[in-house]
Amino acid sequence: MEQVSDAEFSSPVTAPDRSTPSGPSPAQQLMDDIAPKLAELTDNVLFADVWDRPGLSQRDRSPVTVSALIAMNRPDQIRSHLARALGNGVTREELIEAITQLAFYTGWPSAVTAVAVARRSSRRKAVEHAGYSSARGRCPGRSHLLPLLEVAADFNAASGIGNFLHVNLAARLTKLL
Repeated sequence: MEQVSDAEFSSPVTAPDRSTPSGPSPAQQLMDDIAPKLAELTDNVLFADVWDRPGLSQRDRSPVTVSALIAMNRPDQIRSHLARALGNGVTREELIEAITQLAFYTGWPSAVTAVAVARRSSRRKAVEHAGYSSARGRCPGRSHLLPLLEVAADFNAASGIGNFLHVNLAARLTKLL
């Protein structure tokens, strides 16, 4: 057994700095203040090791992960992994088709929850894409417009009209208000 002096035993342990040049990782932002070890394992084992293993590409890992999260009905994690899947090259259509398939294997409520999460994620992304995210400072003083823009984006998603309508509506609302 390794011998540890009293001074070594009582000295505070400091976690290594895992932040990136662009700031803290998503895991650090989410849980570092309460569960730093879990944030560290998330960064260094899950995403830096498991997600980078050569047996599956990240694009192939994404639908597997999203499917598992849908099966376990974990909407908070589904949201972030849907975004990650899109970033890894999985299309929105592939994700929706996977959700439809999973309805028959994981249960209707889990699939319906996943669709709701996907809708909210798409709506927020459409609003941000239009350049009206107050969180990014693109719409300072007009954050009251975001719910209206989200409704317009939701309408677009449901109607299949596309991005034009909510961008046009957003521009008109911005001029009026």
